[in-house]
Amino acid sequence: MNFLQPWMILALPLAVLPIIIHLINQRRYQSTPWAAMQFLLAASRMNRGYAKIRQWLILALRALAIVALVFAIGRPLLNSSMGGAMLGTLFGTRSTNAIILLDRSPSMQKSVGDGVTWLDRSLQQVSATLQTTGVSKIALIESNHAGAIEVDDAKLLLTQAEIGPSDKTADLPGMVEEAVRYIEDNQLAQVDLWVCSDGNRSDWNPTDGRWKTMQQTLAEMGHRVRVRYLHPPKEATGNNRFITVDEVKVDRGKDESGISLSFTVTEQQFGEKEVPTEAMTVPVAINLLGTRSSMEVTLQGGVAQIVDYHLPIAGKVTQGYGSISIPADGNDSDNIDYFAFGQPPAKATVIISTDEDAARVMELAAGVSANPFVENTVEQITPQQIGAIRWDETSLVLWHAPLPSGDLESDSDAAALDAFVQRGGTVIFFPTATIAEQDVADSLFGCVWTQWSVPPEPDVASWRGDSDLLAATLSGSSLPIGQLKIYRNVPVNGDATTLARLSDDAPLLSRVATPSGGVYFCGTTTRAEDSTLAANGIVLYVMLQRALADGAESLGSTNAAVAGQVDRQRAETWVTKLSADERLSTEKSFDAGVYQYGDEESPRLIAVSRSAAETKTEALDDDELRALFAGVPFESYQSESANTSSLVEEVWHIFWIGMLLAMFGEALLCLPRVEAKTQRMAFTGSSATSTEKAA
Repeated sequence: MNFLQPWMILALPLAVLPIIIHLINQRRYQSTPWAAMQFLLAASRMNRGYAKIRQWLILALRALAIVALVFAIGRPLLNSSMGGAMLGTLFGTRSTNAIILLDRSPSMQKSVGDGVTWLDRSLQQVSATLQTTGVSKIALIESNHAGAIEVDDAKLLLTQAEIGPSDKTADLPGMVEEAVRYIEDNQLAQVDLWVCSDGNRSDWNPTDGRWKTMQQTLAEMGHRVRVRYLHPPKEATGNNRFITVDEVKVDRGKDESGISLSFTVTEQQFGEKEVPTEAMTVPVAINLLGTRSSMEVTLQGGVAQIVDYHLPIAGKVTQGYGSISIPADGNDSDNIDYFAFGQPPAKATVIISTDEDAARVMELAAGVSANPFVENTVEQITPQQIGAIRWDETSLVLWHAPLPSGDLESDSDAAALDAFVQRGGTVIFFPTATIAEQDVADSLFGCVWTQWSVPPEPDVASWRGDSDLLAATLSGSSLPIGQLKIYRNVPVNGDATTLARLSDDAPLLSRVATPSGGVYFCGTTTRAEDSTLAANGIVLYVMLQRALADGAESLGSTNAAVAGQVDRQRAETWVTKLSADERLSTEKSFDAGVYQYGDEESPRLIAVSRSAAETKTEALDDDELRALFAGVPFESYQSESANTSSLVEEVWHIFWIGMLLAMFGEALLCLPRVEAKTQRMAFTGSSATSTEKAA
């Protein structure tokens, strides 16, 4: 039980005041033996047991009345959403500060009944709760923007512009980190950390290394911080299907033009509902350049995958956009996906190397185009010719030369590479035959080469087959990476994600995290004495073609991006062509849709989609969440789908009623007994008669 006036608990010792008064009154009278009273004492012994019980009941009711009065003035709170369970400990204190972590990701837009999403319902309940508890300082940290938004009144929470739906995956570790920083910067004492989220594993990312640091900081704060997590309702309001565009290709025929659209419709488990195994038909609506059409797809086992569905376009169209959607269900945020198409750009590769044999293999792998309508060009240059590279026409750079110094101000090559990656280009670094001292001392993109080493076993022990350059093919077949032999390798040191690892745990292929573009370090070369990359050319070919396609996206008239992974300032200049309604114009980088940018003569289109991770429904349970906040009090509340009111309610009126009942009961017990009054009257009458006779 919590109290809005917790200091009133200090008055609870006043409950013993009636007992003290009773004991004092007993000491006011002294017993004196008197023969005439012996008969009365003998008669009263028969009623002594009842008298004691009556006296103790009177004392108990008087004490209870005082306790009820103290509790009523203290304004106690009960949790209204958990069947009257207590909010905290008996002597819990009220926090005057509250920080709200608001998850605005697509998974929060699931329906909880009456057309209300969990995003709206959770914030409504927290707002009502803070109004009830009278918190004076409120800070809102939402998943789209860094920093805290201070709110003067809990009523104003629902009027903030930054509380609407978004298509960006939430970064809960970063949001908690921001909350910890806000507590430290403002030196807050007692803080309630309210978390409005659905526990989606992709949003919480429990394996993120930042959790360990935050756990230590929160443990140092101790009971200054209390985490209050609100669970979404258990009831599922319906099934949930989502649709994703897999690929869009421009078709060019003799008689007509058009596009080939590949997409997938998936039905997933929603709440406690099971995915149906029987076949079902789902209507699909297609919007292509304003022209609407429809089709039906059949789901088998909850999945329907359509490949190269042809959509004709009248006239000669070199650029366009559209959307594909399914009917509304339990979560409307994943019922539509967007696409843009245009003429594919030429894919240009530059190889920087003085090793003719190694460069020749890379040239063959990068020069063969997988698309007959797209030409792949490859140019080999020496390190001295780097200044002649046409960076604005290049998609992929294969750097098989000593690394630049990494100083962007003094090294023009490093500055050009950095600008190339920021624009969206891809670069793969390969070690030279001799590792220079500069490559070991100076870091580039936060990484440095070590020295050549021979692994104990030439096999590739593990690799990432779910994404990036070594991912499985569209048909699900894995690349034959296990057939590669690596005879020599140069591990890279730095902050990079390992995509392939050798038997001695040394990294073979690593990727550096960058806001745009791609930076990779491959620890071996195509030379026969180093590896079988040339002999087993499938892996090298697929790897370079994927890197080339990623880099070429930034050169085409159309582009694709994931919500939240586009620079916000850059997105503010976009012109909306197709998107959801009622979204903030300043949050285009976080909202799925089709946008136009560039000059009027050569406009470019970008299709922004929600993150694929948001389609996964796996959620963290209470034990996992409690482990993430180890060291601080953690309380979770189960919301009810129909409840929009406060999570807590004042129950002081119950204690006022209890006090009145106690006082009324005490008054009844203090009334004289009717039998005793009759006996006294009879005794008085017989005494008078005896006196008359004696007279």
